[in-house]
Amino acid sequence: MPLPSSVQEAVDALWQQALQRRGEGSLMFDGRVYALAELSSTEVVLEQRRYREFFAARTDPSLPLTVASLGVTGMLTCPEGLVIGRRGASVALYPGLWEVAPSGTLDSTAPRDVLIRECREELLLEESEVRCADHPVGIMCADGIYDFVYRIQTDISVRDLKMRLSAKTPEYSDISVIALSDLMTFPYDAFIPYSAAVIRDVFGPEMAS
Repeated sequence: MPLPSSVQEAVDALWQQALQRRGEGSLMFDGRVYALAELSSTEVVLEQRRYREFFAARTDPSLPLTVASLGVTGMLTCPEGLVIGRRGASVALYPGLWEVAPSGTLDSTAPRDVLIRECREELLLEESEVRCADHPVGIMCADGIYDFVYRIQTDISVRDLKMRLSAKTPEYSDISVIALSDLMTFPYDAFIPYSAAVIRDVFGPEMAS
């Protein structure tokens, strides 16, 4: 359903302002993404929206937009621990903060396939180098974001990941790990709110043990 003209104008203005602030080379892409229309114990109903609508809703909560963003998150563990990435300066939201990696918006009705693609695009990990569960841990919601959350494993070390990412301009300005034994004491205020909440939800029993 089209937005009212006044709301659409506000959305477009916020998007253009963000593009101008970030300048050439920005990673902002106004593609078609899926949002959550309905959620029950047996059914997930999706609707297509433009990414700028989600961006505007996050940037200016006073806008009359009801956009339940839907994405994918991989809880990727390597030999050293849980892989995390620091968001680059040119991304649309939360530049400079840490998040679990990989993560991305849902632009397909096959969330696992989207996550495998994000592994390749964000971390340069091929499908043969990761072991991803066939089904998500669940659909989790935090900070107004709904994500299909999967657990993933790789035998590639964080040192090798850093070397791979140094060869390109990454979505992440840095890659690191949290040892699973340190999950309880890690400074979560350095994370985007969603990632901090999902870490606690997925690894809660291990953090408490």
